[in-house]
Amino acid sequence: MNDVFEMTTGQAHDFALACRRNGLTKEDVKKMSQGNFLATILTLLNGTGVVQIVKHVLNMALDAMPKVWKDQGGWNIPAEDQIATAINGGVHDVAEIVKQVVFHLSPSQKDGKVAKGHNLHTEFKTSGLAFLNGVLLDYLIEHPELIPESWKFDENGKTRYIFFWGSIYRGSDGRLYVRYLCWSGGEWDWGYGWLGDDWRGLSPAAVLASVPQP
Repeated sequence: MNDVFEMTTGQAHDFALACRRNGLTKEDVKKMSQGNFLATILTLLNGTGVVQIVKHVLNMALDAMPKVWKDQGGWNIPAEDQIATAINGGVHDVAEIVKQVVFHLSPSQKDGKVAKGHNLHTEFKTSGLAFLNGVLLDYLIEHPELIPESWKFDENGKTRYIFFWGSIYRGSDGRLYVRYLCWSGGEWDWGYGWLGDDWRGLSPAAVLASVPQP
C-alpha cells in the first residue's frame, strides 16, 4: 500500500493562514517544497534538530585597506582626509546597519548635474552625515546575501555605483580615491573613483538615516 500524502482543504487553508501570519511569500513556499528542506523542518518538529541563528556583527574600526592594495604597497588611509562623521568605530549588527542605509546625492549631482569628487569631499566633510566606510564594504562583498536587491539598480533600471566615503584612500600616485560597491557581471564587486573625476547621479554615497549605537 502506497503511503500517499494528501492535504485536506482545511489543512491547506490553515497552512495558508500560517504563512500569511508569519510573513511568508509564495516564493518562500516554493523554496520550502524543493529538495529535502521539509525533512529538515521535521527534525525541529520532532525535537531532534537545532535552530542556529546567525548574527552578523562587525567591528567598524577594523582595517579598511583591501588586501589587493596591501599586497601592491604604496596605498594608505591619510587621517587628515577622512570624514569625521563617518561610522568608523564600535561593533554593530550589519543587518541593522543595512536597513538604515540611504543613498545620498549632493545637489550638485542631481537633475543631470556633474560634480567633481574633490568638491564632494569638501562638502561631505562638513555635512554632518554618517558615511559608511570600507570595512563594511569589504564585509558585504564577503556576505552578498546581506545586500538588498534594491541596491543593484536605480528607479530607471541603471546600475548604481554606491560610494563608501567613510574611507578615503591615497594611492601610490598621490591621488585620493573612494571605493564603491556595484552589481557587475552577475555578482557584487567593488571598484574605486579618483576624486579628480566626475560624480553623477548614479554615484550616490552610502549614509545612515540614523546612527545605531554599538
